[in-house]
Amino acid sequence: MQQYNTIIKDFLQHKRFLGYKYGTDEIVLKEITKYLIDNNVETITKETIEKYARINPNLDSNTLARNMGVFRELCSYMKTYKNIECYQIPKFLYPQNHNKHKPYIFSHEEIKQIYYYLNNYQLDYHYAYYKQIVYPLIIKILYQTGTRI
Repeated sequence: MQQYNTIIKDFLQHKRFLGYKYGTDEIVLKEITKYLIDNNVETITKETIEKYARINPNLDSNTLARNMGVFRELCSYMKTYKNIECYQIPKFLYPQNHNKHKPYIFSHEEIKQIYYYLNNYQLDYHYAYYKQIVYPLIIKILYQTGTRI
């Protein structure tokens, strides 16, 4: 079972050599390793992967798709470079749920109203400096540069 630690270490080294950062995915790999060792998995089968996918039913579909993508890459590495038999997850078995969010675009009149409010906002208490100077400055910089929070 400790062979998984060595395989995953080699896998991470391989991916980083190819130029991938593998920051968040390294955490997923640690979870996969723990799952495989805790369940005494000798060979990664379809059932093993399905059980792993059902461990946390509260995962968002995008998170599950990312985790399964990491698992798929690990299995591909094991088959290709280590000659270890392993179930290959189909690429789109766990699809991502892309958000259908449409950004709101302010009209010129709405921008003028926001600027008017920012320039004429008056306060008489302790945090007046932040609300009169700092916050309007941040909002104006965000608008003028087109950056997002």
